[in-house]
Order: sequence, then structure tokens, then C-alpha cells
Amino acid sequence: MQVGLVGSAHWARTVHAPGLAGSSHVQFAGVWARDFSKAAELAKAHDTQAFRDYDDLLGAVDAVSFAVPPNIQPSLAQRAVRQGKHVLLEKPIADSLASGSQLVRDIEQAEVRSVVFLTRLFHPVLHAGIAEAAETGGWSSANMRIASSTMRVASPYSGSIWRKKPNAALWDLGPHMFSVLWTVMGPIIGVKARRDERGHIQVHAIHSAQRASHGELSLQARDEDIANETSFTGSSGHLSLPTVDFAHGGAASAYEAALAQLSHQERGPNFCGAQFGLQLLKLLQECEDQLGQTPS
Repeated sequence: MQVGLVGSAHWARTVHAPGLAGSSHVQFAGVWARDFSKAAELAKAHDTQAFRDYDDLLGAVDAVSFAVPPNIQPSLAQRAVRQGKHVLLEKPIADSLASGSQLVRDIEQAEVRSVVFLTRLFHPVLHAGIAEAAETGGWSSANMRIASSTMRVASPYSGSIWRKKPNAALWDLGPHMFSVLWTVMGPIIGVKARRDERGHIQVHAIHSAQRASHGELSLQARDEDIANETSFTGSSGHLSLPTVDFAHGGAASAYEAALAQLSHQERGPNFCGAQFGLQLLKLLQECEDQLGQTPS
């Protein structure tokens, strides 16, 4: 499978491009970005070609891997799927329900493969832990905290415009949280979101069979509040998922598995597909609507 990369920012440079270049599942066919000079620099580093025109890239590939902001991804992905290209999408799949829903309709109509790159579900160690938790069952509650200082201190994402919005932690980290909780605890049928005194987003989710889970999200956590933990409690006892360092190799392992899924459908045709991404988007929008009514 010939795969093209769309994007040239930090995530594209450190995860997508090296992952495509080193993949045993696909061939890295080229790069397109709005800034051609950055695309050319990235392509040169990985011995592939840069495209000045997006449609030229689409004409040279079987699939496209996107590493662009959620407000840009839908329109570019729609153009790809309408030309019959498979898509590896970033989370969230869009920044609005309207654009996300249209993208999913286009994917289904074109009958192309889609994968949403949810790092926790694709990382081999976490995938195994999540699968074990889901199979064990008997959980009555879950707690997940993802609190980082990414947007409080200097970081590779400091210049990310969409991550500077008031509820950016919800849109950036929420898909990770909801995807894990949904997979282990079952479909989420209701959510309540609020912002606490530290500015962290607190989310309470109700699952089918009246199971409940709680999440905490922040991109501007103080040092003492930084956390990355997931646990489940119930008749089966207590289970904590392992912690993975996604900044130092973890994301690369997850991306390799996502590429395998895109090219071979190794975990089944519906695993982390666009339709699942749309379910997560609906939850994000519901939380966003509630947070918009809550004073900062």
C-alpha cells in the first residue's frame, strides 16, 4: 500500500514520517503540506518526495495519513475518500459534528478503510491491558486522569493554535479518555462536564448497565497535579493500566499498529474506524456545550 502524509508539524515530523519510512506494512509515497518548503524538508529527511499540489499526492497513493488540526482534517480527508483513498485520521476526526458526520458519510459511501489514530488503543502494551480489562468485566466504576503541562510550559505544541482554546484539553485528551472508557466499560450513554477551581475539566460518564466513570483532563496542570493514570474497580477487584511514555517511543509503537490496521485490518474492519471517531466526537460536543455554560 502506497501511503502519503499530509502535514509537516511536530507530530508529523516525529511520529508519522519516521513511522511511514520505517514501516514493514506500507510504502511511504510522499508528503504534502500547506508550506511546501516544510514538506520538502521532511520528504528529504526520509528519502521520499514532496508534492506541491494535494491532488497530485492523492493521484500517487492508495491511502493518506493525516497529521493536521481538527478544523482542517475533514475537508482534506473528504477529498481523499471521494477519490477512493483509505484514510488514517487524527483525533478528534473534526472540530464540529456537522463536518465529522459528513466525513463519515463520505467514507461509508466510498467504501474505503478508515482508522482513527488513538494511541492508547493501538499501543501494544496498553492494547493488551485494555483488552484484559474489557474481558475481565465486572467493573462498576473507572477513573482516568490525563493532566499535563503541555500548554503551560514551553513544549513542541506551544504554538498549536487549536490547543490554546479554552476547552482544548477536552478536544485533545478527551478522545483518549472516552475511547478507553467506552472500550472497557461499555457504550457511554450520558456525560456531565464541568471545570474545577484549577481549570481542569472534570467529566462524569454514565455507561450502559448503570456503570459510571470519571475523567480529569488538563493541558495546563501544575507540576504537582500532573497525572496519567487509569483504573477500574468492581467485583473483579481493582485494575490499573500500565503507564506508557508516548513522547519517547510509545507513540511510534502505536502508529506502527495503526498502519498495520489500515493496510491489513489486523484487528477487524471496525476497530477504531471513523464511525467510532464520530461517537467520540458526539461526546466531545456534548461536553463542550455544557462547559460553554459554566463560568471559567
